[in-house]
Amino acid sequence: MRVDKRWSRVRWIAAGVLLLGATVATAGTWMRSEDESYYSMRLEYETADTLWNKNWERESMPCTANNWKLSQIYEYGLSYYHTAFGTLDLLDRNCDGYDVSGLGDLELGIRSRLDIFRNGRTWEVAAILPSGYSTSGKARLGNDRFGLRLGAFGRFAGQPRRGGEEGVALELGGNLHIWEGDASEQLSASGKVTLPVWQRSRLFGALEGDYALINRHAAAVDTSINPPIQYGYDKLTGRLGFTTKISRSWSLTLEGASVIIGRNTSDANTFIVGISRDFRE
Repeated sequence: MRVDKRWSRVRWIAAGVLLLGATVATAGTWMRSEDESYYSMRLEYETADTLWNKNWERESMPCTANNWKLSQIYEYGLSYYHTAFGTLDLLDRNCDGYDVSGLGDLELGIRSRLDIFRNGRTWEVAAILPSGYSTSGKARLGNDRFGLRLGAFGRFAGQPRRGGEEGVALELGGNLHIWEGDASEQLSASGKVTLPVWQRSRLFGALEGDYALINRHAAAVDTSINPPIQYGYDKLTGRLGFTTKISRSWSLTLEGASVIIGRNTSDANTFIVGISRDFRE
Protein backbone atom coordinates (compact mmCIF):
# COMPACT_ATOMS: atom_id res chain seq x y z
CA MET A 1 0.00 0.00 0.00
CA ARG A 2 1.36 3.39 -1.00
CA VAL A 3 1.35 6.02 1.77
CA ASP A 4 1.28 9.75 1.11
CA LYS A 5 4.10 11.20 3.25
CA ARG A 6 2.82 14.74 2.64
CA TRP A 7 -0.31 13.88 4.67
CA SER A 8 1.92 12.65 7.48
CA ARG A 9 3.75 16.02 7.51
CA VAL A 10 0.44 17.91 7.63
CA ARG A 11 -0.59 15.98 10.73
CA TRP A 12 2.74 16.74 12.39
CA ILE A 13 2.28 20.46 11.74
CA ALA A 14 -1.17 20.27 13.38
CA ALA A 15 0.35 18.50 16.39
CA GLY A 16 3.05 21.16 16.63
CA VAL A 17 0.43 23.90 16.86
CA LEU A 18 -1.21 22.12 19.79
CA LEU A 19 2.08 21.57 21.61
CA LEU A 20 3.27 25.16 21.16
CA GLY A 21 -0.07 26.56 22.24
CA ALA A 22 -0.08 24.53 25.45
CA THR A 23 1.62 25.43 28.62
CA VAL A 24 0.43 17.44 31.06
CA ALA A 25 0.20 14.46 29.01
CA THR A 26 -2.16 12.20 30.88
CA ALA A 27 -2.04 9.18 28.63
CA GLY A 28 0.63 7.15 26.91
CA THR A 29 2.42 7.82 23.66
CA TRP A 30 2.42 4.21 22.51
CA MET A 31 0.24 2.41 19.97
CA ARG A 32 -0.63 -1.18 20.81
CA SER A 33 -0.43 -3.91 18.19
CA GLU A 34 -3.69 -5.48 17.06
CA ASP A 35 -5.15 -7.57 19.95
CA GLU A 36 -2.36 -6.44 22.30
CA SER A 37 -3.43 -5.35 25.79
CA TYR A 38 -1.72 -3.09 28.32
CA TYR A 39 -2.62 -2.67 32.00
CA SER A 40 -1.24 -0.20 34.52
CA MET A 41 -2.01 0.39 38.20
CA ARG A 42 -0.63 3.46 40.01
CA LEU A 43 -0.94 4.23 43.72
CA GLU A 44 -0.43 7.91 44.54
CA TYR A 45 -0.17 9.68 47.90
CA GLU A 46 -0.47 13.47 47.84
CA THR A 47 -0.02 15.78 50.80
CA ALA A 48 -0.04 19.56 51.25
CA ASP A 49 -0.28 22.09 54.09
CA THR A 50 0.29 25.21 51.96
CA LEU A 51 -1.32 26.51 48.78
CA TRP A 52 -0.67 28.92 45.95
CA ASN A 53 -3.25 31.69 46.23
CA LYS A 54 -4.86 33.86 43.53
CA ASN A 55 -1.77 36.13 43.48
CA TRP A 56 0.76 33.30 42.87
CA GLU A 57 1.90 33.47 46.51
CA ARG A 58 2.24 30.67 49.04
CA GLU A 59 0.06 30.72 52.14
CA SER A 60 -0.83 28.24 54.86
CA MET A 61 -3.87 26.02 54.47
CA PRO A 62 -6.33 25.63 57.34
CA CYS A 63 -5.59 21.90 57.42
CA THR A 64 -3.21 19.32 55.98
CA ALA A 65 -4.55 17.50 52.94
CA ASN A 66 -3.86 13.76 52.70
CA ASN A 67 -5.11 12.31 49.44
CA TRP A 68 -4.80 8.81 48.00
CA LYS A 69 -5.47 7.76 44.41
CA LEU A 70 -5.42 4.31 42.83
CA SER A 71 -5.45 4.64 39.04
CA GLN A 72 -6.51 1.78 36.78
CA ILE A 73 -5.50 2.13 33.12
CA TYR A 74 -6.31 -0.33 30.34
CA GLU A 75 -5.38 -0.12 26.64
CA TYR A 76 -6.30 -2.44 23.78
CA GLY A 77 -5.00 -2.50 20.20
CA LEU A 78 -7.97 -2.44 17.84
CA SER A 79 -5.72 -2.37 14.76
CA TYR A 80 -2.38 -1.02 13.57
CA TYR A 81 -3.99 2.43 13.36
CA HIS A 82 -6.19 2.59 16.47
CA THR A 83 -5.84 1.86 20.20
CA ALA A 84 -8.75 2.10 22.66
CA PHE A 85 -8.08 3.08 26.28
CA GLY A 86 -9.87 3.72 29.54
CA THR A 87 -8.89 5.18 32.93
CA LEU A 88 -10.74 5.04 36.24
CA ASP A 89 -9.51 6.30 39.63
CA LEU A 90 -10.38 5.17 43.15
CA LEU A 91 -9.93 8.15 45.47
CA ASP A 92 -9.74 9.03 49.13
CA ARG A 93 -9.49 12.72 50.08
CA ASN A 94 -9.15 14.05 53.61
CA CYS A 95 -8.55 17.48 55.09
CA ASP A 96 -9.67 18.66 58.55
CA GLY A 97 -12.51 16.19 58.84
CA TYR A 98 -13.69 16.48 55.24
CA ASP A 99 -13.22 12.86 54.23
CA VAL A 100 -14.69 11.22 51.16
CA SER A 101 -13.86 8.06 49.22
CA GLY A 102 -15.12 6.53 46.00
CA LEU A 103 -14.81 6.59 42.24
CA GLY A 104 -13.35 9.50 40.33
CA ASP A 105 -14.01 10.45 36.72
CA LEU A 106 -14.07 7.80 34.00
CA GLU A 107 -12.11 8.54 30.82
CA LEU A 108 -12.70 6.59 27.59
CA GLY A 109 -10.86 7.32 24.36
CA ILE A 110 -9.26 6.37 21.07
CA ARG A 111 -5.60 6.88 20.10
CA SER A 112 -4.25 6.97 16.54
CA ARG A 113 -0.96 7.51 14.74
CA LEU A 114 0.52 10.86 13.75
CA ASP A 115 3.32 9.05 11.94
CA ILE A 116 2.22 5.78 10.35
CA PHE A 117 5.83 4.70 9.81
CA ARG A 118 6.87 4.59 13.48
CA ASN A 119 5.42 4.19 16.95
CA GLY A 120 5.42 6.71 19.79
CA ARG A 121 3.94 9.65 17.85
CA THR A 122 0.21 9.81 18.37
CA TRP A 123 -2.94 11.86 18.78
CA GLU A 124 -5.98 10.94 20.83
CA VAL A 125 -9.48 12.04 21.82
CA ALA A 126 -11.19 11.05 25.08
CA ALA A 127 -14.54 11.62 26.77
CA ILE A 128 -14.50 12.41 30.51
CA LEU A 129 -17.55 11.12 32.38
CA PRO A 130 -18.32 12.21 35.96
CA SER A 131 -18.74 9.10 38.09
CA GLY A 132 -18.22 10.23 41.68
CA TYR A 133 -18.14 13.42 43.70
CA SER A 134 -19.30 14.89 47.00
CA THR A 135 -22.25 17.29 46.98
CA SER A 136 -22.31 17.78 50.75
CA GLY A 137 -18.77 18.91 51.61
CA LYS A 138 -15.62 20.50 50.31
CA ALA A 139 -14.14 17.20 49.23
CA ARG A 140 -14.59 16.54 45.50
CA LEU A 141 -13.81 13.18 43.91
CA GLY A 142 -14.14 14.32 40.32
CA ASN A 143 -14.74 17.38 38.19
CA ASP A 144 -18.55 17.06 38.52
CA ARG A 145 -19.22 17.59 34.79
CA PHE A 146 -18.73 16.08 31.37
CA GLY A 147 -15.57 16.91 29.45
CA LEU A 148 -13.56 16.25 26.30
CA ARG A 149 -9.78 15.90 26.03
CA LEU A 150 -7.76 16.30 22.82
CA GLY A 151 -4.08 15.33 22.94
CA ALA A 152 -0.96 14.92 20.84
CA PHE A 153 2.25 13.16 21.92
CA GLY A 154 5.68 12.34 20.56
CA ARG A 155 8.63 10.22 21.68
CA PHE A 156 12.05 10.85 20.16
CA ALA A 157 14.94 8.48 20.94
CA GLY A 158 18.65 9.10 20.39
CA GLN A 159 21.27 6.64 19.20
CA PRO A 160 20.84 3.15 20.70
CA ARG A 161 23.41 1.94 23.20
CA ARG A 162 25.74 -0.95 22.64
CA GLY A 163 23.62 -4.09 22.50
CA GLY A 164 20.67 -2.30 20.89
CA GLU A 165 19.14 -0.86 24.08
CA GLU A 166 17.45 2.53 23.66
CA GLY A 167 19.57 5.56 24.58
CA VAL A 168 18.42 8.96 25.83
CA ALA A 169 14.80 9.68 24.87
CA LEU A 170 12.62 12.79 24.87
CA GLU A 171 8.81 12.72 25.24
CA LEU A 172 6.61 15.75 24.50
CA GLY A 173 2.86 15.99 25.00
CA GLY A 174 0.00 18.47 24.96
CA ASN A 175 -3.69 18.36 25.91
CA LEU A 176 -6.72 20.60 25.59
CA HIS A 177 -9.49 19.93 28.16
CA ILE A 178 -12.96 21.22 27.26
CA TRP A 179 -15.72 21.19 29.91
CA GLU A 180 -19.47 21.70 29.88
CA GLY A 181 -20.96 24.72 31.61
CA ASP A 182 -18.88 27.53 33.07
CA ALA A 183 -15.75 25.50 33.87
CA SER A 184 -12.41 26.76 32.63
CA GLU A 185 -10.96 25.16 29.53
CA GLN A 186 -7.44 24.00 30.32
CA LEU A 187 -4.26 23.67 28.27
CA SER A 188 -1.56 21.35 29.52
CA ALA A 189 1.83 20.27 28.25
CA SER A 190 4.75 18.14 29.39
CA GLY A 191 8.35 17.42 28.52
CA LYS A 192 10.11 14.29 29.79
CA VAL A 193 13.69 13.03 29.42
CA THR A 194 14.60 9.40 30.18
CA LEU A 195 18.15 8.11 30.66
CA PRO A 196 19.34 4.49 30.68
CA VAL A 197 21.13 3.62 33.92
CA TRP A 198 21.63 -0.12 33.53
CA GLN A 199 20.06 -2.94 31.62
CA ARG A 200 16.24 -2.57 31.39
CA SER A 201 16.22 0.35 33.89
CA ARG A 202 15.85 4.10 33.29
CA LEU A 203 15.77 7.36 35.23
CA PHE A 204 13.46 10.15 34.12
CA GLY A 205 12.74 13.79 34.83
CA ALA A 206 9.77 15.81 33.63
CA LEU A 207 8.17 19.25 33.73
CA GLU A 208 4.40 19.58 33.42
CA GLY A 209 2.37 22.76 33.05
CA ASP A 210 -1.36 23.54 33.34
CA TYR A 211 -2.90 26.82 32.20
CA ALA A 212 -6.53 27.99 32.48
CA LEU A 213 -7.85 29.56 29.26
CA ILE A 214 -10.99 31.21 30.69
CA ASN A 215 -12.42 32.25 34.07
CA ARG A 216 -9.09 33.74 35.07
CA HIS A 217 -10.72 36.10 37.58
CA ALA A 218 -8.82 36.53 40.84
CA ALA A 219 -11.18 34.43 42.91
CA ALA A 220 -9.96 32.90 46.15
CA VAL A 221 -10.77 29.18 46.16
CA ASP A 222 -10.55 26.38 48.68
CA THR A 223 -7.74 24.19 47.33
CA SER A 224 -7.44 21.98 50.40
CA ILE A 225 -8.91 19.01 48.55
CA ASN A 226 -9.03 19.57 44.79
CA PRO A 227 -8.74 22.74 42.69
CA PRO A 228 -12.22 23.33 41.22
CA ILE A 229 -11.99 23.75 37.47
CA GLN A 230 -14.72 26.39 37.37
CA TYR A 231 -12.34 28.90 38.96
CA GLY A 232 -9.38 28.20 36.69
CA TYR A 233 -5.94 27.29 38.05
CA ASP A 234 -2.36 27.29 36.78
CA LYS A 235 0.62 25.27 37.96
CA LEU A 236 4.08 24.02 37.02
CA THR A 237 5.04 20.59 38.38
CA GLY A 238 8.41 18.83 38.44
CA ARG A 239 8.77 15.04 38.45
CA LEU A 240 11.67 12.62 39.06
CA GLY A 241 11.44 8.86 38.83
CA PHE A 242 12.86 5.44 38.11
CA THR A 243 11.41 2.61 36.01
CA THR A 244 12.63 -0.94 35.50
CA LYS A 245 11.53 -4.16 33.84
CA ILE A 246 11.01 -6.83 36.49
CA SER A 247 10.14 -9.52 33.91
CA ARG A 248 9.51 -9.79 30.18
CA SER A 249 6.05 -8.22 30.50
CA TRP A 250 5.97 -6.47 33.91
CA SER A 251 7.46 -3.07 34.80
CA LEU A 252 7.84 -1.16 38.08
CA THR A 253 7.88 2.65 38.43
CA LEU A 254 8.78 4.80 41.45
CA GLU A 255 8.16 8.53 41.18
CA GLY A 256 8.02 11.78 43.13
CA ALA A 257 6.41 15.07 42.09
CA SER A 258 6.19 18.58 43.52
CA VAL A 259 4.38 21.76 42.49
CA ILE A 260 7.01 24.40 41.68
CA ILE A 261 4.71 27.40 41.30
CA GLY A 262 0.99 27.86 40.84
CA ARG A 263 -2.22 29.87 41.20
CA ASN A 264 -5.40 28.67 42.88
CA THR A 265 -3.89 25.24 43.55
CA SER A 266 -2.36 23.34 46.44
CA ASP A 267 1.40 23.27 46.98
CA ALA A 268 1.40 19.50 46.90
CA ASN A 269 4.06 16.81 47.07
CA THR A 270 3.15 13.46 45.51
CA PHE A 271 4.71 10.00 45.83
CA ILE A 272 3.83 7.28 43.33
CA VAL A 273 4.44 3.56 42.87
CA GLY A 274 3.15 1.88 39.72
CA ILE A 275 3.17 -1.49 38.00
CA SER A 276 2.28 -2.24 34.40
CA ARG A 277 2.04 -5.22 32.07
CA ASP A 278 2.07 -5.67 28.30
CA PHE A 279 0.41 -8.81 26.98
CA ARG A 280 -1.46 -10.15 23.99
CA GLU A 281 -4.90 -11.69 24.04
